[in-house]
Amino acid sequence: MRKIENLIRSVTIKYYRSINNERLKDLKQVNVITGGNDIGKSNVIRALKLFFHGTNDQGKPISFYDEFSHSRLNVVRRVSVKGKQFIQIEVEFNCHGAFQKTLPDRFKVRKTWFKDPSVPPRIDNDLDKHFKAGKIQSTLTKAEGSLQRFLGSIVFTYVPAIKDRNFFSTIIDELQAVLVDHRNSQDSSFDTELKAFNSELQKTASELRTEFEERTGISARISLPTDYRELFRAFKVSTEGDLGDSVSLDSRGDGIRVRFLPAIMNYIAERSGKQHIWGFEEPENSMEYRRAFELAEAFSETYSNNAQIFITTHSPAFINIRDENQAVFLASREGADSVLHRLTAKNVEEIDTEDPDIVIANELGHIQLMDSLRDKLRERIEFAEELSKKAEKIIEELKSLQAPVVLTEGRHDPKILTEAWARLRETELPFAIKSCSAVPEKEGEAAGADQLASCLRSVLPDHPHIVIGIFDRDESGKKAWKLDQNFTSQDLFADVKASSSGRAFGILLPVPSHEPKLEHSMTHCIELMFPEAAVRKEVDGKSLELKPLKIVERIGNVELSTKDGNELWQMRVGKEKKHFAEKVVPSLADEDFAEFEPLFQKIEQIIADEN
Repeated sequence: MRKIENLIRSVTIKYYRSINNERLKDLKQVNVITGGNDIGKSNVIRALKLFFHGTNDQGKPISFYDEFSHSRLNVVRRVSVKGKQFIQIEVEFNCHGAFQKTLPDRFKVRKTWFKDPSVPPRIDNDLDKHFKAGKIQSTLTKAEGSLQRFLGSIVFTYVPAIKDRNFFSTIIDELQAVLVDHRNSQDSSFDTELKAFNSELQKTASELRTEFEERTGISARISLPTDYRELFRAFKVSTEGDLGDSVSLDSRGDGIRVRFLPAIMNYIAERSGKQHIWGFEEPENSMEYRRAFELAEAFSETYSNNAQIFITTHSPAFINIRDENQAVFLASREGADSVLHRLTAKNVEEIDTEDPDIVIANELGHIQLMDSLRDKLRERIEFAEELSKKAEKIIEELKSLQAPVVLTEGRHDPKILTEAWARLRETELPFAIKSCSAVPEKEGEAAGADQLASCLRSVLPDHPHIVIGIFDRDESGKKAWKLDQNFTSQDLFADVKASSSGRAFGILLPVPSHEPKLEHSMTHCIELMFPEAAVRKEVDGKSLELKPLKIVERIGNVELSTKDGNELWQMRVGKEKKHFAEKVVPSLADEDFAEFEPLFQKIEQIIADEN
């Protein structure tokens, strides 16, 4: 259940900064303002801060001509209109809770600032109109008093784009006030509240712990507060290393602190007994895409239950015009003025860009791109998370083995490598060979390279033995072999990358001497390590499927002819990989396995160096 439902119905801003006269109506629980840089998006949130706090974004009293609309000032000077220099912000509220007995269902409050600093802001409302219309059950005097209490029940929290340590400390101070209020109340146990708060943050803490271990290889401990005194001394994130060092959360980077802030603010909003509104500038700052999507989802599904939220953003993670709980506004420029247009799925798809009322073709295209990109990013993130989960399971299984492990992309590759070793060597395999493929065979092996890369990245410094991954020299294999910044190329072998911990290695499949053009064909896989006659060999009426690539002859940009390739390096392996590994490979002569020797030498050298 929502604590509040669309507390603010609409906002009208006149002559404030780059906004000359704009109204945002039909507001939702989550309201997103997007657009280009320096376009005036933040002025909506700063106008709300001025309305509720009477200060600028720095928390100081406004300097009128620093905040007054430049375009309005030019009009005033040009036509010599006296007494018309003012800044005005009008907020239309929906009435909630007990206030419905003395206030109308909806009403407006308008605040006006004048150029004379000695004149205080004027505050007006439309209660008189509602009283005359019979929409107020009490007297007008009681309604006026109730309005003051209503406004006093609202807490507006402004979160700047750069969330420094001072801001974080301010939020912690607010948390302290909330917990103290609960501690002093007769119907609330402080210990219970503290336990609930710990539970709420534990999920974030657990994610941080995993992240620290993955990134650093160091066991991390997230120390959350356990008693009242500890809570307000610090939130601590300690990393257990050789030196026993510890670093407080306050000293961590913006990305880590920002991930805690909304959870803390939500806790405050849920328990404070007040009505909360958040003005959040660029929440995606210092945050990777996956975390941004998680926060956007939390804003929409969880935090908006306890606060009405206003966001400025460039990130597609927070722009979802199909979310019924979200209103999206596009900020653009008309001359010196910022203008705001409400976007919906319908007008993004169907709008005529020549409509004189909405001349925002370029910006609208940007929103269409963001909407599409959001879906693609989410799909990619979910794919990466699935790979990561499978990789963790595979790595856990590998830990039980007593020897180094060679991981392959394809599910049938281990059979080929095991047979090749038996034909070339008289010794037992000194390493285990496992496939990392978790893709159903009918779907192909397209995800094999990504899964292999994910497994190698999951090998931590305390892994009991080294793990060596073999990547096909095709498009997906080469891309996945890049791995990440924790893997670097080796001087000994150009096609080998090693992790910084020295526990994981990635090898690109060698190019067979009989088909040197495979190095550049982007189709080379383990089946093509054999001579062409062996690759094409038929057993039991079946053979490995080879799909010809299109060979295009050109002169400059002019295409002369197109034909199907017929040489081995002009082929792509298709179906019947299982049949090839299980039936064809065992039937081949020993000399057909000769090209596997350089690969085994690399693997043996890596193992020897590590030992």
